Amino acid sequence: MSTSQTLGPDEMFCNSCGSVIKKMASVCPKCGVAPSTMDLATTSKKWVLLLIFCLLFGVLGLHRFYVKKIGTGILYLCTGGLFGVGWTVDWIMILAGKFKDKQGNYITRKAQTGEETF
Repeated sequence: MSTSQTLGPDEMFCNSCGSVIKKMASVCPKCGVAPSTMDLATTSKKWVLLLIFCLLFGVLGLHRFYVKKIGTGILYLCTGGLFGVGWTVDWIMILAGKFKDKQGNYITRKAQTGEETF
């Protein structure tokens, strides 16, 4: 996805794959995922909180509970973040923008326009 790409008034970027889709589309024609109605500020805040939770309390699985992955949250809590390996993988996935919530939506730090939202 190019960061210089402009959108029409009835277009947006797919939250899952980043392709340009119509705002009224019920699913993305490229990846088949339903677009999220989450606004950009919420997405950015959710990513920041997820990163903080993972860094500070990742071995306790707090970041997993935050995205409503309760089962793996309990597993992380009982095993120390899968003995540190699961916590490390999650941390890298969050930084790369490839971590998904329970509904399968990617949680990223980038806005749909391709700009950083720090």
